[in-house]
Amino acid sequence: MVSIYFEDDADALKIFGFITKCRKGTEVNGLIEYIPETGLVIHVSDERMGQMVEVLSYALHTFIMTSKIYNWVEQMIRSKFFYDEQEEIDQIIEITRAIIESSQTDQNGGLGLDQQVIAESLLTMLLSNVSFSFDSFAKFRLKGIAGSLMPFIEQAIDEYKMEQDYQNFIQSLREFMVSQPSKLKALHLLHDEVLYFYNDSFKKMDSGELFRQIDRRLLAENPLYIDSNTIAPLISMAPQQLFVYTDEVENGLIQTISRIFEERSVLKSKKCFALDKADFLEQLSQRNQVL
Repeated sequence: MVSIYFEDDADALKIFGFITKCRKGTEVNGLIEYIPETGLVIHVSDERMGQMVEVLSYALHTFIMTSKIYNWVEQMIRSKFFYDEQEEIDQIIEITRAIIESSQTDQNGGLGLDQQVIAESLLTMLLSNVSFSFDSFAKFRLKGIAGSLMPFIEQAIDEYKMEQDYQNFIQSLREFMVSQPSKLKALHLLHDEVLYFYNDSFKKMDSGELFRQIDRRLLAENPLYIDSNTIAPLISMAPQQLFVYTDEVENGLIQTISRIFEERSVLKSKKCFALDKADFLEQLSQRNQVL
């Protein structure tokens, strides 16, 4: 009889759940048991050794890849990179998860850990009839996984830092925009491969006019590059309302503009531009007739 011990009894129960749901789980009924406060108890059978190893390795691999691996990721973020704010750690873990999942081109998901590695280590332990703890098994028998995780975590931290820099950049632009007096009640942006500017009378603004609108302090005081064709004139004019006509709401520039202007911005489809312009001209014509 071999016992597998766990620091958290819930982990043992979760693995046992994977065993019972396994396609070949019925072949080892009664040979693998979950016992509260003890863990998993395996009644070693030479006749069914192959089935036992296959079912157990499947359950352990599934548990590691869906649950345990991200506990290890958190430990490494804390111990290797010295993050201690839970909110930051959670964000890095989610980025790491996304990177790992996107790299899953085979069973091991790019981590150097497949079911066969676990099966070989399990077979050694069962043949030796030696009880062991899951954490020790993972640490010494599957020690390569820590090294495999490191590149994913490093990439996630780089992406997290870039996102933080981007958010700080957006916030600084927003603060500058809010501090500016509004030069227009409304500004209309038509996104058709590039952005076309129209003032609150739907008159197209050319590049020279946009350039003259730029507040030079914005370019001088901000250390990061600011697009002088779009972002700089937009922020400098600080319209009370910004109407963006686009069919590509996920476009990076559109997303940036929306984040800067937030409640001031309104996203509309491209076809709405002609309708809004026609409606404005109709209202203007009616006012002129009254006058």
